[in-house]
Amino acid sequence: MARGEGHSGAGRDHRDYLVVRLGSGITATTVSGGQVVEGAAAAGGEIGHVRVDEFGPACTCGNSGCLDSFAALPALVEQARAAGESGRSADFARVLAEGRSLEIGDVVAAVAAGDRVAVQVARDAGRRVGEVLATLVAFANPAQVVLGGPVAALGDNLLAEVRAAVLRKAPTALTHDLRIDLSGLGERAVLIGAAHAATERSFGA
Repeated sequence: MARGEGHSGAGRDHRDYLVVRLGSGITATTVSGGQVVEGAAAAGGEIGHVRVDEFGPACTCGNSGCLDSFAALPALVEQARAAGESGRSADFARVLAEGRSLEIGDVVAAVAAGDRVAVQVARDAGRRVGEVLATLVAFANPAQVVLGGPVAALGDNLLAEVRAAVLRKAPTALTHDLRIDLSGLGERAVLIGAAHAATERSFGA
């Protein structure tokens, strides 16, 4: 995704940026001087397993209160399901009454329709993500942060909270000109990046 954004997306105008993928897990990649930073074992960026609440829900990694357990795709769908079963959200209750499982697309649709619970789910996720990203901004000093992946489809409600949390928590000197945007490429960024990486390996392009 980071390579795709740098080649054809939001990162093409910068050499120092962060790319965050919000999906079944939450991961981030730093691009510094135009180069993707992968880490010692090429496994850097697992920010979804940063603990944000010591007493939070159990996470798949074995810890509790990780960012993933609040803001990754499965956690958001579970929040929606609970809201539908309790009757707090008419939109989610309607999906469950139809006998089908909730999916992230249902959450996205409910946010777009103005469902108050769905909007709050999106905002809460954005705040959690932004609070973790503030630390990365302080460390990497990027010119831009690009948010992509299925959960990014929650749109402006998510984005506004990410921006607010980063501006509130990161050093002011590093956020003055910082841009935080949703990916314009969507899932195409992954395909473009994969093709670009394959070309580099094959031809050194």
